[in-house]
Order: sequence, then C-alpha cells, then structure tokens
Amino acid sequence: MHDFSKYKKIRIPINNQIHTLNVANDQKTRQEGLSNVDHLGFREGMIFIYDNPVHYSFTMEATKIPLQIIFISENFEVIQQFSCKEKQKGEITPWEPYKYVIEVA
Repeated sequence: MHDFSKYKKIRIPINNQIHTLNVANDQKTRQEGLSNVDHLGFREGMIFIYDNPVHYSFTMEATKIPLQIIFISENFEVIQQFSCKEKQKGEITPWEPYKYVIEVA
C-alpha cells in the first residue's frame, strides 16, 4: 500500500462532508498521485496543488480504484468533474486551465 505518512494533510468539505486529502504539491508527488493505491480510507483522497494555472492531462492507467477527479480554478470554482474507472485508458483533460485537482473515491 502507498505510504502517505510523509504527506501534508488538509481537511476540506466536499458535498457537505469533511474529507482528509493528502497534499501533492511538488512534481514528484503530483506525478505519483494515487497510482498503484489499492484502497483509500473513508472520505480520503488527494489534492494536487500547482503554483499557477496549468492545463495538463491526467491518466488512470496505473490507478487501481475508481475515482472522482474534480478540476478547480484558481478562484476555487469547479471547472469540470470526471467519474473515472480503475485502469481507465486515455487522458482526462478539462476544457480550461486549473490550479487544483481533487481525487476522491
């Protein structure tokens, strides 16, 4: 299982329920993401934080669990949300740049 013990954690409300998110805020943690994670705890996930808005694609090919991926603007507005299957092929790309991405099961 993935070791999140060295990740900073934040707690935020999603759909009126508090979630604990592991913070991926550097190239290494963002690139690894939730790849090869077998299980997420109840109301747990990851938030990807970028210094400036970006327009990268995400992939699920090495992800073993289904996820909701929520792309958020620098003004904290939801840009687009995707329901993804485990090991889903293809790229996930929102229609405009984002500064934050949240992944939850």
